[in-house]
Formats: sequence, structure tokens, C-alpha cells
Amino acid sequence: MKKILLLCLCGLLIGCTNSTKFSLEKEYYNESKFIAVTSEDINTLKEDEKSFIVFTYNNYCMLEIPCDEIFKKVMDKYSISFLYLPYEEMKNTFIYDKVKLAPSVIIINDGEIIAFLDTEKAEDLDKYQDDTEFDKWLTSYINTK
Repeated sequence: MKKILLLCLCGLLIGCTNSTKFSLEKEYYNESKFIAVTSEDINTLKEDEKSFIVFTYNNYCMLEIPCDEIFKKVMDKYSISFLYLPYEEMKNTFIYDKVKLAPSVIIINDGEIIAFLDTEKAEDLDKYQDDTEFDKWLTSYINTK
């Protein structure tokens, strides 16, 4: 009886984890590029409840391997595009309510932030420097096709 209860509990816990992936808007598939946008573009996408990924950057990032190269490898692998937003522009969007530093990758579903990379969190640092780790993180949230 205890085994059955334990199995049910494990199944419930697994079922409640982030198992629901979502798709980006169709225009972000089948091409791998950074699409330059402004704060106005981002705010319009939120109002329209769109699903997309934003790479926000600053010109002062000095990582051993430029993180945009890591992100681009994964973008190329799946033929997906990211919106490319300067940090100064990001400060004029809803994103800045949660994300205070750049660089970051922000995953947005139906106009809401689902996840983002935080430059101050030790557990996120490998995702900035290792394409395999970034790939695992990204694909835990989005459908790649």
C-alpha cells in the first residue's frame, strides 16, 4: 500500500513540474536570426499576448565566450529567431519589472514572462557559456518545431 501511495505521489509531482511546453509565434521559426526591436515593439507584443524570446544585451558584457555566440548556436540548431533588444530599450518595457540586468534571455508566453536567465545567479552562469546547457534550459520551455 505504501508503494502505491509513493508511486502516486511521484506521478503527481512529475505531472506538476514544468512539463507544458509552448510554441513561439510562427514567424520566429524556420529562420535563425537576431531581430532588432525597440521597447515599443516589445510592449505591443505584450499587449497582443504574443509568445517570443528576447535577448537583451549591453555593450559592456565581458564574458570569456560572448554569450550571443552560445545563443546563436542553439538558434541555428532549431532554426528559431530571438528578438534583439538593447538594455537601455529594455528599461522602457514590462520586462524591466522582473529583469534588471543584461545580458539575459527572456522567454515570454502569451505576453507574460515565463523564465529568464539571471546574470547574478550562479546556476545560470553555465547557460551563458555552454550551448548544451543553454539548449537544455531553453527547450525545457519551448517547442522547437
